[in-house]
Amino acid sequence: MLSKIRNVVIAYIFFIVIIFFNLSYFSESTNPSVFGHFKVILEDESLASIIEYSISGANLFFATGLIELLIFAISCFFFYRYQINKGIISVIIGIFIHTGNYIYAFFNAINFNPDPNRYIFIGLRLKPQFLIIFIPYLVLFSMITYLAITKYRENNRNISQIKKTILYLSTKYPELEIREIAEKSGEYPDLIIEIVKKMIEDNEIYAEYFGKSKMVAFDKQANINEINSLMEIYNQWETNEIGKKTK
Repeated sequence: MLSKIRNVVIAYIFFIVIIFFNLSYFSESTNPSVFGHFKVILEDESLASIIEYSISGANLFFATGLIELLIFAISCFFFYRYQINKGIISVIIGIFIHTGNYIYAFFNAINFNPDPNRYIFIGLRLKPQFLIIFIPYLVLFSMITYLAITKYRENNRNISQIKKTILYLSTKYPELEIREIAEKSGEYPDLIIEIVKKMIEDNEIYAEYFGKSKMVAFDKQANINEINSLMEIYNQWETNEIGKKTK
């Protein structure tokens, strides 16, 4: 349950970040005075005056904005399903696309020169609001760093100990919900699902997993017989080893 709540919170935070990005695209397309626009400063030789042009590359901002919105929505789905690796990859792709928008606008700005015989390029100017674009970057990098650390810790957990707990439960109960196994083992439900599926696939336990109800039906007697058989093999091996040492 705690895992689900955390996933929902993460998904909602990402939706907030997505909304921020999306609003910035519409602002960039309609109002050149905000967010990521560059001001090109030129000198008009004929009028002896300084003029400014706003460069935004709005067509690219708008088109890739829709693509990026879809990518971040997909990442939310991955995080909700606790598929952290896929979620992180989706976020990184979205960040690269967003960065590409500003690189495109920057090159448009430095190459902007409507009439070289009349205008002299003086330079570029950034408004303080330009720094706003780094806020979502900071949020996203912080979140994917946290999620990467979480995934790393999970990968380094004692999986064998979790398997032992599941095997023990399979000899005590005919069926259990994933939630109940998670509570008894102190692990996340989604992690338990992965391990149970793997154990069934590798014939480590006699059981059947029902995805819709998130229930595991154990063949209790078969699991007990399997453990007893393994114990007999181990005891026989131990007896043989002791016999060798006494000779």
